[in-house]
Amino acid sequence: SIMAFAVVGTLVSTWVVSASMYWAAESGWIGLEITPLLQMYCHLFGALISATDPVATIALFGSSRFRTDPLLHALINGESVLNDAVAIVLFATLSHHMHEEEPRLLSVPILGHFCLVLVGSLVVGLAAGALLSWCFCQSQDLGRFPDYEISAMFLGAYLTFALSQYLGMSGITALFFFGVVLAQYNWYNLSEPSKVASKVAFGTIAKLAESCVFVYLGVVAALSLGQFHWHFGVIIF
Repeated sequence: SIMAFAVVGTLVSTWVVSASMYWAAESGWIGLEITPLLQMYCHLFGALISATDPVATIALFGSSRFRTDPLLHALINGESVLNDAVAIVLFATLSHHMHEEEPRLLSVPILGHFCLVLVGSLVVGLAAGALLSWCFCQSQDLGRFPDYEISAMFLGAYLTFALSQYLGMSGITALFFFGVVLAQYNWYNLSEPSKVASKVAFGTIAKLAESCVFVYLGVVAALSLGQFHWHFGVIIF
């Protein structure tokens, strides 16, 4: 159910946003120039903007004042996490087909490539996570060296990303499923010091990476004020 909501929901949201934006551009409301690639640009914007996270809804469901159905909470929380990976794959697929003649979102080449990259990245991530978890499970002495355990997880994550990119898949999506497998199965194979250290280390790196992304976006947005024409209609849209 989560996969269906994430994949189908992201595709539908992308199509609705891109079709609405293209219609608004043809009507002259958002100030976009009509070019042969405008429809593809609208598709790219739709894929970029469709990966939304229902932060307020998840926070409300997690509140002690509300008794939410656990299944509903799991569906919304899982879909909000997975739709990011789906949107990344969809954006990369649309970029790959950008210069084709009359590219359309709901076409066999684009949807076929999208499914191939998504499924391939999923398989690479799950296989790499299962292999590393099995290696940790079979190791008898690795638990005495917490630094080696954490280093092995870091190297496994990097190799999974690199292999997926080399195969033409999505490294970020493969890394997402790699982390899901490790969190579900490899956590119990770690020693107690490694459990604490890995949680702190990965959490700190995640916070730093997220902060760097937001700082970078803010700097780029501030520096672009005098370089690009900001149309009020696009902002409202």
